[in-house]
Amino acid sequence: MVSETEIEKLCKLADLSLTSEEKKNTKTHLEVVLNAFRELQEVDTTGVEPMYQIKDSIDFRKDVPSNQLKSEKFLKNVCSEVDNYIEISQVVAND
Repeated sequence: MVSETEIEKLCKLADLSLTSEEKKNTKTHLEVVLNAFRELQEVDTTGVEPMYQIKDSIDFRKDVPSNQLKSEKFLKNVCSEVDNYIEISQVVAND
């Protein structure tokens, strides 16, 4: 069970300002997630080899380009572009 104090602490750590209704919903969702992890902890994994890499057990698709969108087509929808790059406003200060 997640306490109201823990929700308040999470909000403070994440710098979130939530309404009481949002806190209530967050508490409910967090309890669902934590309960799922509790269920996983109860699974007997005796004799199961740890898996360190999943890449060998999954058949990844080949990374082959297909139906590529031409830059002219998507650049016509942007506000500003320079030399085939999308130009945006500065998002990081130059301190």
